[in-house]
Amino acid sequence: MLFDTHAHLTWCFDSNTHPAQTPTSDSEIDCFLAVSTTLADSAQTLAMAKGFPGIRSAIGIHPWFIDQSNDTLDDAMQKLSQLVEKQKITALGEIGLDKARADKTDLGVQQAWFEAQLKLAVQFDLPVSLHCFKAWNEMLRLFKSEAYTSVRGVMHGFSGGPEMAKQFVDEGFLIGVGPIFLNQNARRYHDTVKAVGVDHIVLETDAQPNEADPACRQQLSQLTELLETVSRALSRSRESVEAQVWRNSCEIFKQANHYE
Repeated sequence: MLFDTHAHLTWCFDSNTHPAQTPTSDSEIDCFLAVSTTLADSAQTLAMAKGFPGIRSAIGIHPWFIDQSNDTLDDAMQKLSQLVEKQKITALGEIGLDKARADKTDLGVQQAWFEAQLKLAVQFDLPVSLHCFKAWNEMLRLFKSEAYTSVRGVMHGFSGGPEMAKQFVDEGFLIGVGPIFLNQNARRYHDTVKAVGVDHIVLETDAQPNEADPACRQQLSQLTELLETVSRALSRSRESVEAQVWRNSCEIFKQANHYE
């Protein structure tokens, strides 16, 4: 059983696409977490998930898109809250902090939006799918604080190295392992996965359309190769890694009742 814990599926196809024509229709993946980046994207994710078994919804506002919002922070959080109250939501995401984008959105502004969404995660007891780039210490301080110590989720596309990864694992987070792991030269990434072990990872494609793969089919197909590559790196059987990673994914995103 395969669970892609991070894919931008609304960018790959729209909610009106016939199921037989979607990127997920001929995939070996059994469950997807479709993440969002804006309020509009969040609404599209929810609409799409209603029509496709196996797709779960994550809604939220990504730090790259804060400057594109026409809503104030308070208005945006009210709209997100209403979506959570009225719809079946699996997680909040993709949300987080990105120091590389501080020239467009000040890190203090990013943190205000991030904390506001973390408050929703606490209020509605939802896991989170997190984007973090060079803001590891700032994010860790939040999760070590009393306000957000209960928040759990996945560090998506984690690039902070083995020691930092272990600190996030200690706070109850899993490490998202994506296609970069297929690069044999990505030694730091390989070291990170080996450091935290199979009990603390999930798999993700981060699928999003590009010129060579506009419908994301090629990217989604990489999850099987990713599973096999991780298994070899950890010197474990594919079957044991697949079972453990499935369990990790279902537990963090509370999907065990749907997929046992």
